[in-house]
Amino acid sequence: GLLLEAAEPIVRTGRTALDVVAAHYGGVALTQRVRNLAGPRVLLAPAGPVAVPAATQLQVTLTKTVTDAAGATTATATLGRRAAIGVPRAVYAEAGA
Repeated sequence: GLLLEAAEPIVRTGRTALDVVAAHYGGVALTQRVRNLAGPRVLLAPAGPVAVPAATQLQVTLTKTVTDAAGATTATATLGRRAAIGVPRAVYAEAGA
């Protein structure tokens, strides 16, 4: 799985809503499994156990939806990509890499 963590809520509701709408790791779809109440931590995971591909890319799509005073909504999607590592960062920290 993948844990997204930020200083501000990643998932928000209200007049300016923000949500994780898609995530992929090496072609494997990740969906929201759980998040904390305030929204700054979101855990994404595949539907079931999968083999982790070596040296691949992580993709996350966020959608921001703004509702104006008249009730009209405008949505904007943002796609982010990052090279993914095959093991948790804690492993690198322990190994001194």
